[in-house]
Amino acid sequence: MRYSLKTVLTVFILASLITALVNLIILNSSQSVKDKHEYWVIHTHEVIDLVNQLRTQIKNAETGQRGFILTRNVLYLQPYNTGTKLTSKLFEALKTNTRDNPNQQNRLSELIVVLNDKFSELEQTIQLVKSGQEQEALELVRTDLGRHLMGEIENTLLVFEKEERVLLEARTSEYKEAKTLYHISIWLLEAMYLILIIWVIYTIKYKVMEPLHCLNKYINSDFSDNPILIAQGDSCREVEQLASDIKKRCADSEATIVKLQQAHTLDVNLIKAQNQFLVDLSLKTKLPAHKVYTSLKKFKSDSASLNKSDELSELISIAHKLVEAPEEIDNFVNNAKQSDTNSNVAD
Repeated sequence: MRYSLKTVLTVFILASLITALVNLIILNSSQSVKDKHEYWVIHTHEVIDLVNQLRTQIKNAETGQRGFILTRNVLYLQPYNTGTKLTSKLFEALKTNTRDNPNQQNRLSELIVVLNDKFSELEQTIQLVKSGQEQEALELVRTDLGRHLMGEIENTLLVFEKEERVLLEARTSEYKEAKTLYHISIWLLEAMYLILIIWVIYTIKYKVMEPLHCLNKYINSDFSDNPILIAQGDSCREVEQLASDIKKRCADSEATIVKLQQAHTLDVNLIKAQNQFLVDLSLKTKLPAHKVYTSLKKFKSDSASLNKSDELSELISIAHKLVEAPEEIDNFVNNAKQSDTNSNVAD
């Protein structure tokens, strides 16, 4: 299949833009999915941690109540006071973080009733001890109401935590899948870029380097002595006509140079012939005419006859004109040569 380098570059630019667009869409999508699942994994861990903290603070409150009943020392009420306050805050945090889960919201609604009963029982025993009714407080403890309420609380929290751990397992699995898909998409996109780069390198080699090699070989070959077939492939055929035109241009240039050299040689020969003509003209015309002119002038001076003197004067004038004629021709030729030289310098 034949295609030009311009087509290759156009395809590469379009493919790069499409790949970049797909890269942006896939990465944003996979990143968004991965971040979403990661958020829910972290969120579930936070809910489980809140459950454990709530359980701890309830136990701390109960521990403070028992210590105060046994010792009647108000210092033991510090865990109770702290546990009571933190239990309320942790319960509200759990309610907020699980508002997307109706099952957990129902469990929390049941849990708050039991918690109120439990803390009401703790507060009642503490107030009995403070008022000096230790026996009544111990009898209330011996009814096992507190232990029963604590068991209900523990059971509710266990079921609550179990569901969160089931959700955690599912969300962790989804997060791992999303993360794997994210990395796979990155590798696929990198592979696409790599394929594009390899294709461009191969195309440059096939459409640029090989044709240049063929062009060099084509130009350096001598078709008149040893014709060879250079364009054996599609890529090389594209430069065959160019190489042929270059060689034709070179041949035309060589022919022009030869013509210029021949013209220069002709001009030199013409100048030599002109100079030789002037020399011959001087030898064959100017010198004999000069001799005639001299002889006639001498003859005139020796002659005593007036009539003969007039005739001789006429002959001398004619001879003088004959002597001056070559000089005029010589001046004309020199002026023509000077004009031609000035024209060449101007060019």
